[in-house]
Amino acid sequence: MATPHRPRRSPDHRHDRSSGSLLKRSMAPCVTRRDALGLIAAATAAGVTGPAAASTGALRRVATLADLSQPWAAVAFTAQDGAEEVPGILVALPGGAIYAAALLCTHGGCPLQYETSAQTISDTYDVTVPGAALVCPCHFSVFDLTRDGAVAGGPAPRPPWRFEVMVRDGDVLVGRLDRS
Repeated sequence: MATPHRPRRSPDHRHDRSSGSLLKRSMAPCVTRRDALGLIAAATAAGVTGPAAASTGALRRVATLADLSQPWAAVAFTAQDGAEEVPGILVALPGGAIYAAALLCTHGGCPLQYETSAQTISDTYDVTVPGAALVCPCHFSVFDLTRDGAVAGGPAPRPPWRFEVMVRDGDVLVGRLDRS
């Protein structure tokens, strides 16, 4: 036996099961999942980026190699990590490597400071490091940049979170923040 044909309802109506009547929906346009995915795909193909792109690892220019031409030269920046703006720093290490990390202490989340004076680090934080360091003025953690940000003193449980970093055509690009 064939099922009787039921007329398809307009998307502007929904069925109210308690009364058995059709209720008028808002006249706002209805966007289906297919429509939304199509818009996302089109925006991606067109190169449209924003905070969501930054949080998924899209690279963003924050400096040039000229900005980091001398050992211990540094450039501060902010980057999007999900819904959060994260302060970061690029540091030119001796030998040409570039260190990119969040300026947030892994102990309590306090803002880190970049310190290049070995004497200030020793006098203030009672730690000796062979080069520059990131320091936390809240609880006196010190991160040794000559050892990839290793904890040199204080209560921090691990080095600062690192940003993906890449050099392309003289530009220094940062991407995803690795919080592991």
